[in-house]
Amino acid sequence: VQKHTATELKDYERKTTDAWIVNTRDWAVNNYKEPGLIQGSLDAMSAVVNDFAKRNGYSSDDEVVKSLKQDNAKKLHTAVIDRMLANDEDMAATAHFNTYKDAFGVDTAAMEAKLGTASTDGEAARIAPQIFSEMGPKRDIDPVNIAQMTAFVREKYADKPKLLKAINTEIRQMGSDWNAQQQEREQGNKATVWRAVEQGVSLKSIRTMPEYLGLPGDEQVTVKNHVIDRAEILANRKKEKITDAQWAGYWKYSEPDNLANMTENQIMNLTPT
Repeated sequence: VQKHTATELKDYERKTTDAWIVNTRDWAVNNYKEPGLIQGSLDAMSAVVNDFAKRNGYSSDDEVVKSLKQDNAKKLHTAVIDRMLANDEDMAATAHFNTYKDAFGVDTAAMEAKLGTASTDGEAARIAPQIFSEMGPKRDIDPVNIAQMTAFVREKYADKPKLLKAINTEIRQMGSDWNAQQQEREQGNKATVWRAVEQGVSLKSIRTMPEYLGLPGDEQVTVKNHVIDRAEILANRKKEKITDAQWAGYWKYSEPDNLANMTENQIMNLTPT
């Protein structure tokens, strides 16, 4: 009974110590920006391990105890670096690693590779917006010249192929986002103009609207012709003749599935159809 009790107590003590270490590590990771907290947590964990070892017949210099301390330190620093990288703090993560590099032992190369990738991505994320700001579109209606920007990057960063690739990836994504926003703005401008048409706003007033002025020339002509045609029909009390294209549109957009995939602006922009 005494032997069983001693074993159970030792197991309970080990689990309690492990839980305390995990909680301390989590606290340090969640508050890693507080000065001195990480080193303080490491010192506290080492003290707890020393006490545990002493109660169980080990000295603080025993290899088992040293290995346990090393493992605790590596887990803490790895968790802190992972949190920094998740928060896009690649430079801070690299600085932390360089400060506590000895704690990683044989896993140093793996962490260096991880930080190298994160550093490249982080640097690209900082450089790409600067290039896009300087060489990209300046007005909402301006197109994106991706080729010009990527050519500039290839010339400037030819000696850093990984960084070059990462920057160009960022620029292409920013160009794609710009085009999507531009299309969305154009759809919004068109819808605003067609709502004005439906509300009976005069062509003279419509032609002064910023949304109308922001439309491409062919879209402006479509609006103008539609307003003139409708005014002529109403003035002469003629029955509007439905064209083949309008019949086709009627059947197409009578299908609920087609409408379900369209925005309200896109539907409004079907006015001339």
